[in-house]
Amino acid sequence: MTFTKSIATRVLYTSIFVALSVVAWIFSMYAYEILEYIPYINDTCYEGTCGAFSVYRITFAMFFFHALLSIFLIGVRNAKDIRAQLNDGWWPLKIPLLCIIIVAAFFTPNVFFTYYAWAAIVGAGLFILIQLVLLVDFAYSWSESWVAQWQGDGVEEGENRSYLYALLAITGLLYIISLGFDAFMYGLFCFGDCWWNSLIITAVLLMCLFLSICSIHPRIQEFRSEEHTSELQSRSPS
Repeated sequence: MTFTKSIATRVLYTSIFVALSVVAWIFSMYAYEILEYIPYINDTCYEGTCGAFSVYRITFAMFFFHALLSIFLIGVRNAKDIRAQLNDGWWPLKIPLLCIIIVAAFFTPNVFFTYYAWAAIVGAGLFILIQLVLLVDFAYSWSESWVAQWQGDGVEEGENRSYLYALLAITGLLYIISLGFDAFMYGLFCFGDCWWNSLIITAVLLMCLFLSICSIHPRIQEFRSEEHTSELQSRSPS
């Protein structure tokens, strides 16, 4: 029951994040047209910068909302703590509170968000770094689990090659998706004089290709662990 509730809570928070991200994207393009008729807000909404400052306001509201929750949940170690209910429930109160914070952010002067933008750059970089660490850990755990099933570790029947084929299929699919995203970014961000965007995307693409080749190179494979390691995954000595 607790596990199901935890999954539902994560889905709700993720849904809110995705929904507000879409709203921020809409405001980044049409904020001036949306806000120019709203009293007081239209005084701080200029056609050239209204979109960027609207995105700052929405992202700050999300940050402030989750910061409040984090403060209230300091010291909570399990679901039995009464304050854990604040994280898993109370949605009829939390969602209106988030909406109020967003509205209040639009009545905050632009000068505040001028400084917030620089802080957000640092925060966003740290957030992406943490997500990358979690993503890599998830990929390794996934690979180890399927390789163990493929090699028959702890299974009397021996090898189960269906996991090998599934692992190869997923690996190929993820490479295709990555190439698709690269093509999408080239089409969306690389036009006109945006040579810097092209340089960064190309550098990342070449680096991924280089690391992929290194991972399956025989010399690298000599130093990988023989247990729980995919053919398409490099390993350090252990």
